[in-house]
Amino acid sequence: MKGTIPANLLSRSITRHLTKKSGSVCQGPGRDGAVFSCENTMVSAAGFAADEFSDMSAGETALIIAENNMTASRALPEYMNIYITAEEECSEEKLRQEMIRLPSLAKEKGFRIIGGNTAYFGQGDGYSVTVNLLGRLAEKDSKAEDMSGGADMKISPQVGDLVVIWGPAGHFGVSRLIHKKWDVLRERFSERFLRECMMDPEDSLAHSIPGAYLMHDVSYGGVYRALYDLSEWSGFGIELTHENIPIRQDTIEIAEFFNINPYCLMGVGIMTGLCRPESAEILKNSPEYGAGLIGIAGVLTEKKEKVVRSEKFAMQRFLTPYTQDEIFKRL
Repeated sequence: MKGTIPANLLSRSITRHLTKKSGSVCQGPGRDGAVFSCENTMVSAAGFAADEFSDMSAGETALIIAENNMTASRALPEYMNIYITAEEECSEEKLRQEMIRLPSLAKEKGFRIIGGNTAYFGQGDGYSVTVNLLGRLAEKDSKAEDMSGGADMKISPQVGDLVVIWGPAGHFGVSRLIHKKWDVLRERFSERFLRECMMDPEDSLAHSIPGAYLMHDVSYGGVYRALYDLSEWSGFGIELTHENIPIRQDTIEIAEFFNINPYCLMGVGIMTGLCRPESAEILKNSPEYGAGLIGIAGVLTEKKEKVVRSEKFAMQRFLTPYTQDEIFKRL
């Protein structure tokens, strides 16, 4: 299980065929919501998850990812479709519990379930859920620039634009690993430390970045993958300062224990975005910036390279296309 299709395959055989020549496509890397016209401007966004995580159902994870995609599109969800793919030995109880939980969440959030589909596929006892949300662009945005990255963007990326991150890298993935590997981790860390490491469920819903003209939420592949996508979408290179990427010290310690890279670890709850340089003061004056939750991580560059540098650690790393989330190396 890799969470989602690797970037090279995605680009080579899937998204390359979604061209503007069709006259209806405005989707691609870093574009989180497909925009289409109805009586009002509508947005469709999806989230996917399988049942790897013991503490959170696949449906709940998929719904959170879909909601974050909608936030990146500055849209308000209204309707919900549920698609379940179950392997042949998947127990009826698993599916029953999933379908008790999802409608309950939909009711809490005020989403109307309007359809879906189910299928059996593959051998094993697992299952996966895709949640598709439909909603409308916020009224203030519907007649302004297409904030979701559609084909007619009014704001074009420029060299020097800021690359901004809201939320600590790898926190969601580390929380899932703590639940899954609790007994192993208790041999090295105290129970109090592990509980303090875990993400509050409310923090898994991403925030809009003040002043951003494009946003892209983080999920599989972590913050490095999302930043790679932003660079690809913009058509420019990206230069990042390692120390300016928000991350918690306890996340670093858990990641080191498992010998995985927290910047390539599931980052649900994080939002990345592009802002004009004049937005820097707004960001720096926000309480989240002072608390270390918002980082002005870098800038767009004329060069096509995607690089992370650190003078402190004498480090230089080039971002590469997504292949597999780090979490699947340890589940």
